[in-house]
Amino acid sequence: MRRRFGPVVALACGLAAIGALAAPVPYRTELPEVEDGRLQEALEAASNLLQLQDAEEPPGAAGLLRRAEDDRERMLAALRSFGYYAADVRVTIAGMALDTDNLVERLEAAAGQDPIAVQFEVELGPLYTIGKFEVLDSASGQEEMALILDREALGIAIGDPASAAAVLDAQTEVIRQMRSQGHPFAAVPDRRVVVDHATQQMEVTLTTAPGPYAVFGDIEVEGLEEVDEEFVRNRFPVTPGEPYSPEAVRELRDSLASLEAFAGVQVETGDELDADGRLPVTVHISERPPRVIGFGADYATSEGFGARVYWGHRNLFGRAESLRIQAEAGRIAENDLADIDFGLSVQLRVPDFLERQQTLRTELAIQRENPDAFRRQAVEATIAIDRPLTEDLVLSVGISGELSEVEDEATEAERLFLMSLPVSLKLDTTDDLLDPTEGVRATLSMEPFSVDRTFLRTELAASTYYDVFDDGDLVLAARTRLGSIVGEELLDVPNDKRFFAGGGGSIRGFAFQAVGPRTAADDPLGGRSVLELGFEARIRITEEIGIVPFIEGGTVYEEAFPSFSEPLRFGAGLGLRYYTDFGPLRLDVAVPINKQEGDDGFQFYVSIGQAF
Repeated sequence: MRRRFGPVVALACGLAAIGALAAPVPYRTELPEVEDGRLQEALEAASNLLQLQDAEEPPGAAGLLRRAEDDRERMLAALRSFGYYAADVRVTIAGMALDTDNLVERLEAAAGQDPIAVQFEVELGPLYTIGKFEVLDSASGQEEMALILDREALGIAIGDPASAAAVLDAQTEVIRQMRSQGHPFAAVPDRRVVVDHATQQMEVTLTTAPGPYAVFGDIEVEGLEEVDEEFVRNRFPVTPGEPYSPEAVRELRDSLASLEAFAGVQVETGDELDADGRLPVTVHISERPPRVIGFGADYATSEGFGARVYWGHRNLFGRAESLRIQAEAGRIAENDLADIDFGLSVQLRVPDFLERQQTLRTELAIQRENPDAFRRQAVEATIAIDRPLTEDLVLSVGISGELSEVEDEATEAERLFLMSLPVSLKLDTTDDLLDPTEGVRATLSMEPFSVDRTFLRTELAASTYYDVFDDGDLVLAARTRLGSIVGEELLDVPNDKRFFAGGGGSIRGFAFQAVGPRTAADDPLGGRSVLELGFEARIRITEEIGIVPFIEGGTVYEEAFPSFSEPLRFGAGLGLRYYTDFGPLRLDVAVPINKQEGDDGFQFYVSIGQAF
């Protein structure tokens, strides 16, 4: 038995000894600071020691030494990419240089005490510059090319820092310009970069191969199941025989991807020209399930609970027509069951109405509203046409009619019939519908009303977003709202058409409609003009969780234009965000800053998919 287990015991002892030698070594990384923030980020990203410091300690002193040596090479590469070709990186571990005799043994002796210090010192040296930059034609070997390139758009010039990223960006731009001039297979087959240490300059030569000129050939469509192919083809912004350009390919994809009926659209161009010298194109489409059901919910301290549910069809008649039937209820738990807010609406959207990219929108709605300011029951009908003016700008023109009964504490119920011509311009350059991190979103609307009352209601709502570090971890957001009503005195403007402020989506920290003029019974009166401002910082703690400090202010005026006769009311608070596929779940707590008599101490809001 002893002989049988003897080798096993010996092997176990040997493994234990090896494990002891390779025990994890705690350490701390010290990097120098450089003035160039982008270079600082590149050096930090190049250091595995820094990135893994709190997550994965190296197995033994030898592992720590290998990481330090690898980090030095990566940092030198990062420095060269920024134009510092004579830079040097020196590393010491526990105060000893990497070439110290018996370094591993010395580090093993020091292990087990305080974390071992790994220090990096960077000597930048001179910044190399671009000494020559030329773009040659592969056929002639000369700079004279059949294609005309916009040299300024290449973003690189003599005397610029010898940045590797700038050279690669210039190469990408050369290819883009050649392809935009009808050459789908354009390439840069040779890039020669020579660094002259004597002159401290870089010489760059790009050799281009434009390839054949092409026009679009036949466009095949694959993947359609329920959507009519003729409708899809009529939506194409290009036809066979037109000159090729990548912009046209992108426009083709975007024109189809904007339809709710499609889950995905890919446009694939051929690898070679056909026998007629044309470029074949294949459009791959995947359709969404035609029917959809959705719901949402929210809560606010002053408004109670709200809920909505909808049913929709994304392809009602086979040409991507969108039908949506929605029911919603609000102010639940704030009113008796018979007095809660209620709405039922039916909306139909018909794309490519009369012209490509032009959408017909019709809506019929039944509403009952019971806020503190008024009580209203109404039936509304709207027909409008939405037409893109540019990629980001949409013009909407319509006609609307409503029959309503409105009353408040001071007046008896009044039946009104109003017709209006709503016109709006919507600009949206943001990168996400529910959680934008950059861009601008603005809507300017003008709606003249007539019949029982005659007045013009104008409103501008705008917001902007700035991603501080370009990674979504810190996004600064700001918004404003301006509104004006002219043509009628305040008490002659229907209550529901007046401006109100306060509550979620307006000025958090105050109750719904609580900011602005009030009646003798202390109910919100509303106004003919409004001014609102809001600022917040969206801070990501993890991939799914973030916090949002915010401040918002504004007020409502009885005059047709903000007179600043009343001080702005401000509220501030802190929000918690849980990011989901359906948009961020928002939990906000806010308090009024310049609190007045009658204001509540705080307001609490919960919603999903809301963003300003």
